[in-house]
Amino acid sequence: MKYVTRYSDHLSDLQPAELAHLVLGATLYFRDPRKTPVKVVEHDPQTASFTVQVGDFEDKGAEWILPLWDISKFTAPPNSRKLTRREQDVLGSNVNSLNRQMQIGCSEVHFEWSQSEISAIQKEIYKWLCSNFVNLPHDAEMLLNRNVTCDIWAAAMEQMMDSKGLLQIDRAFAAQFASNPNASEVIKGHRIVLAELGLCPYQGSILRDPKTFEGDWSKPKRRTHILTRLAFMRAMLSIFRLPTIPLFRAIYSEDTLSSASNKGFVSTTFSNDVALSLFEAGQKTRVAAMYWQEVPVERLFISYLETPILSSRYQEAEAVLLFDPSASVF
Repeated sequence: MKYVTRYSDHLSDLQPAELAHLVLGATLYFRDPRKTPVKVVEHDPQTASFTVQVGDFEDKGAEWILPLWDISKFTAPPNSRKLTRREQDVLGSNVNSLNRQMQIGCSEVHFEWSQSEISAIQKEIYKWLCSNFVNLPHDAEMLLNRNVTCDIWAAAMEQMMDSKGLLQIDRAFAAQFASNPNASEVIKGHRIVLAELGLCPYQGSILRDPKTFEGDWSKPKRRTHILTRLAFMRAMLSIFRLPTIPLFRAIYSEDTLSSASNKGFVSTTFSNDVALSLFEAGQKTRVAAMYWQEVPVERLFISYLETPILSSRYQEAEAVLLFDPSASVF
């Protein structure tokens, strides 16, 4: 996969964006190698957030809800129109109270309980798969050497999730992760529940949106989704007879490289070609690297094979892992 960089040649004079640049209708550019354009479409002083609509590339049309302090991730054309000082003060009125960090550690007791629950659900799902999908493809090569969803595995995942009342939350979570896992509070809510389950410590900002754990996104519903997702992936990989999975990851930075930071989940790929393409795109920054390692199956949360949204537009053979603080690479 080769990434287009058509904006970089004539936007070399972009400047770091500030709060004042969040004028409704203004065009900003994401600080990635492609300088992805976005349009500012909404503000919410109550949650200290702003919404942008992506203007090009794979996510064209998607809307991202971001905290106001993420304005540092964007650039703006010189001589852009700016908010007045009063408008900035109103918009940023809750920044100090909401731009705070928190940590949630992992309890060994909660970890053991979660593993026990996952194992029980895995056995149930394995039996269900064998009864309802007798012709499921099980050649490991199809997982390791494809980049598009397998219709049969996708149908199995969706039917199983639907039977447990989890299909909508599963689709919404996957769509949010595929577009921008750092936008809105959807992924953050799952990260907090992961920590409470003892599966991955939480390190990050406090919740900005009080509705994060309401309705279908309640903590009990999120808990069930996480445990069921992990159980399904383990059942699937047991059918493929894979004790570990070989994965790639490319990273780049304008500063220095470091191992994956704790964002709850880590995006990786089964494909050497995809990782190489990302690595080459990263070479437009200061420093880039490409990694490969065998990963325990227990870390796999979502893959492109059974999740259509991960391959319908991107075809990056993606594997989403639980973050592991003890992993030296990713």
